[in-house]
Amino acid sequence: DGNPAGRTPLVRNLETGRHDVVVYLSDYKEERRSVVLMNGGDERLDLLLERNMTMELVIESQPSGAIVNIDGVYAGETPLNRRFDLSDRASRGSRKISLSLPNHNSIEETLAFAPSGSPLRRTYSLSRKTGKYQVTSTPDRVQVFDGSVYLGTTPFTGTLPTGVYHLTF
Repeated sequence: DGNPAGRTPLVRNLETGRHDVVVYLSDYKEERRSVVLMNGGDERLDLLLERNMTMELVIESQPSGAIVNIDGVYAGETPLNRRFDLSDRASRGSRKISLSLPNHNSIEETLAFAPSGSPLRRTYSLSRKTGKYQVTSTPDRVQVFDGSVYLGTTPFTGTLPTGVYHLTF
């Protein structure tokens, strides 16, 4: 009736009338029953709980908004929170998770999909892709800046995260 009553096996004296019983155990499906007690009568509930055959997957990334693929199939974007039905044995086992975001290095990991009462949580940090650049000038020895940041004196090569830069000389 909405109030915790204890652990099974449980014997309780209840008032006459209808009672809603909820039995739950981690990694098992919740079982709900209604019983009607008559004056002076006893009621016995024998319940067989079924194993929970689902798994919750929670994926976060820094930065957020990364595309998540599972075995090459689009599953959503981070932050991702999905529950999977694993009652079919073929849906269990190793799955390849990949995250991608424009201008960032992709990440791949193989995860074990198995029924669980606790979420499988993963947090990934996607690093920016970098590009190599080369600056030359005539004459040599010209200072090059990105805004107020000194990058070097020509001729030189460097590496920066991918993006748009406004170089000044």
